[in-house]
Amino acid sequence: MHEVTHITYGSGAVEIVLDSSSLTEVKASDFRFGDYSNLVTSCFTQKELDRISEGEPAKLIFSFVTSDDIQDINVKEQCEYIIADAEKEGRELLQGIYIDIDAAKSVGDESLDQFETALNDVDLQVYLPLYLVSENRAYYFLSHYMGDCELMADASPEAEVLTINTHTFDNGIVLYQEVEKADSSDYDGIFHIKSQYLFMGAIAVLVFLWIFMDRIRKKTS
Repeated sequence: MHEVTHITYGSGAVEIVLDSSSLTEVKASDFRFGDYSNLVTSCFTQKELDRISEGEPAKLIFSFVTSDDIQDINVKEQCEYIIADAEKEGRELLQGIYIDIDAAKSVGDESLDQFETALNDVDLQVYLPLYLVSENRAYYFLSHYMGDCELMADASPEAEVLTINTHTFDNGIVLYQEVEKADSSDYDGIFHIKSQYLFMGAIAVLVFLWIFMDRIRKKTS
């Protein structure tokens, strides 16, 4: 995937480049950000934003590389520990794809500067490979940054997209959990009263009316 988006900011503009590649036979996943204006104000400092607003061009470049496994053994062990700890709570988490993220920015004629954190959280959308997509799955993202791991649930569950709310750009793993589909065969969103209850209710009403009418008849006789 190679996608270029331009966002105006004051008198200037920011060119946002998203590149994705895969180290496996599976096609590279697509990536998007939920709000590109928020991405700009979150990735640049106020001084940089002032320069952009005055007319200087700027650039944001994000590179996403997907693979089947974590190459760094230390990172892998840390992530596996977090997964095992989460499974103690009864959640069996299965590994999907590993994502390595690089981010860089520049303002004016400056060279690109690598960065790993944003000032504010941004919504990153990961378009899942088809072989991972299922109605009966809940998705998570295990983020790894500077030796710390954070397990994040899907912020906006959709069948084919995992959305994570994050301010770090490093690496992590897409995880998923098999969940049982709720049995909705007896429920279609409308409240229903079973026929046997209606029949019994009708009998009760008739009995009440018979007693009521009998009392009136006795009083008038």
